Amino acid sequence: MAIEKDDSRSRFFQGLTRIFIRIMSLLYCARKGSVQGTGKRMKNESSRPGTSWKRIRRFAIQLQIRVSLWDSMEIEGKIGSLGFAMNGNTEDLKAIMGFREDMECWRQSSFEQGVAKLDMPTIALQPIYTTCILQRDIEKTKKEKMDQSLYSKCLVILSVMGMIGTSSAAYAGGPWRRASATFYGDETARETMGGACGYGNLWNSGYGAATSALSTVLFNDGYSCGQCFQIRCVSSPNCYYGSPATVVTATNICPPNWGQNSNNGGWCNPPRAHFDLTKPAFMKIANWKAGIIPISYRRVACKRTGGIRFKFEGNGYWLLVYVMNVGGAGDIKTMAVKGSRTNWINMSHNWGASYQAFSSLYGQSLSFRLTSYTTRQTIYAWNAAPASWSAGQTYKSNANFS
Repeated sequence: MAIEKDDSRSRFFQGLTRIFIRIMSLLYCARKGSVQGTGKRMKNESSRPGTSWKRIRRFAIQLQIRVSLWDSMEIEGKIGSLGFAMNGNTEDLKAIMGFREDMECWRQSSFEQGVAKLDMPTIALQPIYTTCILQRDIEKTKKEKMDQSLYSKCLVILSVMGMIGTSSAAYAGGPWRRASATFYGDETARETMGGACGYGNLWNSGYGAATSALSTVLFNDGYSCGQCFQIRCVSSPNCYYGSPATVVTATNICPPNWGQNSNNGGWCNPPRAHFDLTKPAFMKIANWKAGIIPISYRRVACKRTGGIRFKFEGNGYWLLVYVMNVGGAGDIKTMAVKGSRTNWINMSHNWGASYQAFSSLYGQSLSFRLTSYTTRQTIYAWNAAPASWSAGQTYKSNANFS
């Protein structure tokens, strides 16, 4: 109630001030018009400086300017208080800001014209005030158009940058290098199922028998799981004619054998680069009776059908995910999971191609964010698993690397 009384008093005082200013302006205009019409001066004008019309006019203009300043300060005070009281309601704030701009135009016309020309009547300031408002509106319109144009240009630039980023992130392969290769198991590749990467049954995982175990140097603590290599036999009489090449996926580790020399049985000992192929893969490039052959190899893009697959293990408070059927560079550097009721949760690298999160995510649909180890490209597999997910199941997404 106290605030309402203060506001009513302020409005009453301002109203009286404006009425007084208008009366003084009209009297001054009437006097000036009569003097201009007769060409005569009042005889006692100069002898009564205390009642000089010019002084009255000066006082009126100064009072008008003070009222304008007062209005502006009062508006600023209301804006400051509304900033805390409106709770997100911006319409009142916009209205007050617009009125404040109007007052700025009035103050500008009062200062520039009223102070400089004390004999100018108040009514003469109206065209100046109107011009100020029009100029302000024109500048606002121009600024809005410029902002819209800039916004459109930024969208185009961001779209182009996005396309460039996607194309540059597509994996193109690596240079040829030298290594050696052996094989393990038989023609059925039964012994190669499973492996350190955690893919389980390689036929069900989509890799089949075109796989290989990597030496410690190439395995890279499991970050090479899923990478694809083109291999050809070189510089050996056991190579097939024309040195045909085959492509294999890294699914296992070939552990070192410290009991044997690196050049005589310890083929996977560091720092050797070595591939222990499945027998079907070995037989595509050389005679299996050779046992070990020199090869050339290079990284190539993995061509996968469909999206990335996620095999779930763990319990209600620990989620372990094996990532399979990864395209592009084939590898994963970092991974995060998001439940339908949670924010993004960073997952840690467990081993091979598995990542874990210590969080309760039961009863929530799950999305994944994956970043490639080689290209650093990031993709999102939204709603890859339903809210009814369970451990031991494999879920397919629609997302994959290029």
